[in-house]
Amino acid sequence: ALAQRMADFPAFAHVQTVDCASLSGKRAEKVSKDWERLVAECAFREPSVLLFDDLDAVVGSLAGPEQENSPTASYFDKMADVFLRTLALLRKSCSRTAVIVTGRSWESFHSRLTASHGNHIFYTALNIQPPNKVEREDMLRSLVQMRPHLKGNFSIRDVASKTEGCLARDLVAILDRATHSACLASADNEDLNKLELTDDDFESALEEFCPSSLRGLNLRTEDTLSWDDAGGLEGVKKTLQEVFFWPTKYPELFANSPIRPLSGLLLYGAPGTGKTLLAGIVASECGVNFISIKGPELLSKYIGASEQAVRNVFQRAQSAKPCIIFFDEFDSIAPRRGHDSTGVTDRVVNQLLTLLDGVETSTGVYVLAATSRPDLIDPALLRPGRLDKCLHCPLPSPEERLCILQALSRKLLLADDVDLASVARRTDHFSGADLQALLYTSQLEVVHEVFPEKERSGKGRRLDGSSSSEEPGSVSDTDFFCAPASGDLSPTLGPEQNRQLVLEVEALTENLLGHGGRRQQRRRSRRDSTALALTIHQRHLEGALTKTQASVSASERAKFDAIYALFRSGTSLTELRLSGGQRVTLA
Repeated sequence: ALAQRMADFPAFAHVQTVDCASLSGKRAEKVSKDWERLVAECAFREPSVLLFDDLDAVVGSLAGPEQENSPTASYFDKMADVFLRTLALLRKSCSRTAVIVTGRSWESFHSRLTASHGNHIFYTALNIQPPNKVEREDMLRSLVQMRPHLKGNFSIRDVASKTEGCLARDLVAILDRATHSACLASADNEDLNKLELTDDDFESALEEFCPSSLRGLNLRTEDTLSWDDAGGLEGVKKTLQEVFFWPTKYPELFANSPIRPLSGLLLYGAPGTGKTLLAGIVASECGVNFISIKGPELLSKYIGASEQAVRNVFQRAQSAKPCIIFFDEFDSIAPRRGHDSTGVTDRVVNQLLTLLDGVETSTGVYVLAATSRPDLIDPALLRPGRLDKCLHCPLPSPEERLCILQALSRKLLLADDVDLASVARRTDHFSGADLQALLYTSQLEVVHEVFPEKERSGKGRRLDGSSSSEEPGSVSDTDFFCAPASGDLSPTLGPEQNRQLVLEVEALTENLLGHGGRRQQRRRSRRDSTALALTIHQRHLEGALTKTQASVSASERAKFDAIYALFRSGTSLTELRLSGGQRVTLA
């Protein structure tokens, strides 16, 4: 649209657009001839503007170093030669023709077009950011005014606040969807030339709508978790609400704050204390996009690939803002510099430092990290302005263990004799994950109690006492037996062959019963699922307690306590060893 404005006053230039995305896969010789013809036409119609839209689709960069010898790399090299020859031909013609190129990002173009040394291909590079809330309001207002048959009886401010991350084309699509919804609501009216858009029309238009900048991104949207799902850790949850929930709920208040609010937190604690669960709860309660990164997945053996992966994560977060980036096992990608013989993690730490410093100018992007060894993380990342606060998630106290058990057992069917307080007092040093394993083991106790009774009955019995053979058309392995003929005419069927025979008879029975039999089978399955609801009694929890123990041993607890005490005091184990006179050699 900006290039087309060059055709109006005062330039009155001839604008020629090349859709490069449609040229992907075509032969380079054919594309070269077409571009030479366009150069001649632009020279004839000067002043001209030659626009290469989505040039990175045919003259792009590789997705990774592993594709250096792939057919895609060879094709991009050929197309880069074609583009450079076209520019040389354009300069040779000495015509008044301006060349404009569009792409996803500066890094998405071929390296021969973006090289910092030698002849520069492009004189100016502009990064067009997604519109903010005020700009989206102006765009929506202009789009409605351009359609005289529409009447706006809706809040433009509310629609703009719900279209975070949307581009101009997305706003046009949303307006079209809202217009379609208004047409369906006014189908009985004869006059459809004057439609009145309401907030309900935009609600239906935004339903299941994905902005173009977010398509293809692997985003997690947690919508089933709440603060009640995490028992205990009240101080940690309060800080998370202040840092992540308040800025998204009251953006105008924090926008007027002269000092940049906190945007990065580190959760540390022993394994199983709920650090990852808290990250999912934050994403659910704040209603923002959530990008989860497992530390080692960013590391690559190719030089520069790990840093590029880190940059891609932050670019995805910029496109999906407001967004939370969650780094799990953060110590694996950001250890202390100087301790890696390959230098890969050192470069990753340097890249993280520059990106975290840049978050202060990129509102809407938050960083949350989790680790069990905070002393291994480079100290530069833990300074204010990067990861501003470090929150300890300790092993739960007896009161917190009771809260965790109550939260975990909300979806379970507990008998009246269950005493969770007694269980909480008897589970010293249990983490949240251990308590969840305890409840799961108690469920298995119920299953083990039920199935032996069914096996002793001779036929499948449900918990309500009814027999499986009472249903017409039901088939079980006890309904058939194999009687071998005299002699060696028919061998005895083994267990696997007998099971296969039962499956074949079930298939034949289902075909004979038809759709009515299938409906009956589904109703029977629903009754079975209702009857098989597992009720947990206190005896099941007692049995589970004898089979479950704390996953963090006493020696590990002592080690973690010492590490966390030194970390809070600002001293690491490495510095403590160095001060003791131990020699350390860095490769």
